[in-house]
Amino acid sequence: IFAGRVMVYLGTISYCIYIVHYPVLELFARYFSDYFYGVAPDSIPLTLWAFLGVMTVTLIAAAAALYHTVEYPCRRFIVKKWASPA
Repeated sequence: IFAGRVMVYLGTISYCIYIVHYPVLELFARYFSDYFYGVAPDSIPLTLWAFLGVMTVTLIAAAAALYHTVEYPCRRFIVKKWASPA
């Protein structure tokens, strides 16, 4: 399971997930905190799972965007700049 492509990719972007998770949590807490006031008590568990799914997808998308726009280009630049001539 952990050697699958999805898990390897999540491991690759894990630092970006760590960096992005708190701002995403704050964003969802700030803008969607009033959402659950109008929800019927019977559907709260289902709504919470859907909310968690949307938040997880947003977190992974933001982390992937950060990885591909900042971290990976910086790594390539550093390797190119500081690679010893062979």
